[in-house]
Amino acid sequence: MSTSKNVRKDMNEFWKAHSTEATLNEMMLDSNAQQLSPIDLQEVLELIPNIQDKSILELGAGIGRFTSELCKKSKQVVAVDFMENFITTNRINNKNATNLQLICADVMNLEFTESRFDIIFSNWLFMYLNDNDIKMLTSRLLKWLKPGGQFFFRESCYGQSGNIKKTANPTLYRSPLKYNDLITDVTVSTQYSSKIGFELLWSKPMETYIQYKNNRNQICWLLQVTERGGKDQTFQQFLDKTIFNENSIKFYQRVYGEDFVDCGGHVTNEKISAFLQVHRGSRVLDVGCGVGGNATYMAKQFGADVTAIDLSANLIELAREKNAMESKLHFMVADASKVDYPGDSYDVIHSCDTLFYNSDKDGMIKKFWKWLRSGGEILLIDRCCSDDVAMVTNDHNTHMITIGRYERLLKENGFTDVSCADITSELIKSLQDDLNRFNHNSPSYSNKDNVHNEILTKLQETLQKCSDGVQVWGLFFARK
Repeated sequence: MSTSKNVRKDMNEFWKAHSTEATLNEMMLDSNAQQLSPIDLQEVLELIPNIQDKSILELGAGIGRFTSELCKKSKQVVAVDFMENFITTNRINNKNATNLQLICADVMNLEFTESRFDIIFSNWLFMYLNDNDIKMLTSRLLKWLKPGGQFFFRESCYGQSGNIKKTANPTLYRSPLKYNDLITDVTVSTQYSSKIGFELLWSKPMETYIQYKNNRNQICWLLQVTERGGKDQTFQQFLDKTIFNENSIKFYQRVYGEDFVDCGGHVTNEKISAFLQVHRGSRVLDVGCGVGGNATYMAKQFGADVTAIDLSANLIELAREKNAMESKLHFMVADASKVDYPGDSYDVIHSCDTLFYNSDKDGMIKKFWKWLRSGGEILLIDRCCSDDVAMVTNDHNTHMITIGRYERLLKENGFTDVSCADITSELIKSLQDDLNRFNHNSPSYSNKDNVHNEILTKLQETLQKCSDGVQVWGLFFARK
């Protein structure tokens, strides 16, 4: 990686050459910017947190295409860019904004007091910084934000998105996973906490670029300042670094098939066909989608439009790679307990082997009720405990409830036509068949990290728990 000084020098020269006229085309580095910008702008405004009466720091503000909108509702906007031509145009474009402060400066030279801003907004900035500068700037953003403050940013990943040819392009195109690691690994101490860091709420491709440029590499994120306490990592980091790291995922796919990272994937597809009214154009939300096996089935088999979410960024990255050409599949890194969608958004909600990680089942079912349209259907398959004594376990932060408790929660939250079933025997058979097939096909399979031995031990423990009647698998269907 180049030194910070060299990168800043290259970027400065690059933007001096691309800011001479301070136009929208120059800002977006795209000859179709006039047509693309209004649609892109509207999408971003719908994604960012509520800015009403908030204090906002906008980094990489440019000529002000977002600045103007941010000023309309917020209490204060501090907009920063390091190109004087851009700041001059921004000032002209927003001359009537009394709540705007414009600063021409390199972001690495900024200084603000702690806890000054509610929201920090950045559009195409980090791809012009090297890794060390991103980490350093992230540590400062954490301090500048108020407790619980949020950070929205968008970057071009993997390669250039604009169509304006450049004689030299010093931009650092990273993968979404790299950005996740760079930003969420940073922790700092402040006057109000001994350790804070960013927690990923969600990350997704920009639909505008998919629709108009067939480009899925424009990625945006929303993160929130959270106290880490004695924890070194968030649950999302734990998933990606432990349960669903690269080696683990490969092994799960060897056991269950390339479309799944848990047992019973094909059983679940059969249940989807049997229970749900999914058809062409159905709007489906798949919660805890893994690498996309069930989501892909619903999109290809029925022509449904599927939004598939998972908290593991590693799984979503693989799901996107496997389904890059599928226009009906929309993969999103998201914490289902923290993400939100408008009411009446979906015809069907499906979730398999996911909710047992969530301690607030009632809160999740309330969300499902809100997100479903009237007449919409829900199908949940989840690991359950056999009695209330085993309701909470400390095994990987799992929180199981009984099948009966699930049924009561669905009814208490207004769902009708509720039906429940114990499908443990079906999934035990599926898991045992997967293990037998794996042992037959890969008798000498080895992994230098011995990840497979630990996973196989846990799978055998799952089989034993089910045999002992401690753990069961429940299926739950209901209608709004």
